[in-house]
Amino acid sequence: MQTQQPLRAVAYARSNEQRPESIEDQIDTCRRYCRTMGWSLVGTYADAASSGLAAHRAEYERLAEDAERGIFDVIIIEGVDRLSRRLSEVSAFCGRLAVRGIKLHSAVHGAIASLSLGIFDAVAQLLMDQPRDKTEIDRE
Repeated sequence: MQTQQPLRAVAYARSNEQRPESIEDQIDTCRRYCRTMGWSLVGTYADAASSGLAAHRAEYERLAEDAERGIFDVIIIEGVDRLSRRLSEVSAFCGRLAVRGIKLHSAVHGAIASLSLGIFDAVAQLLMDQPRDKTEIDRE
């Protein structure tokens, strides 16, 4: 009888300029989640001091390329906003993952389904816009 191999997982983390130390915190959180799930962590990707609005992030692009190559089965993130702050980008990325059978898990929320993905990202975008909106109101 053949035993099933554990899923090959990778962790992705992104921090902004205000808190660069959060990268290691995110990776540690993803590592613990991976152990809990019984998966094998085969790699990490981290974009330090990068905006979630940035179109080009080196490690995010490498993550996407490695997904195309099929070197892992699941991506673990702390939260959906770590992937991107743009709903359209997150949706497109997750569509590419789904075609390849790659799962997306949040260490905080578990498996990310299409519907919950949209909700999480919409909330992240709303939270990102609040400080900007408040600043504009204060200037009026």
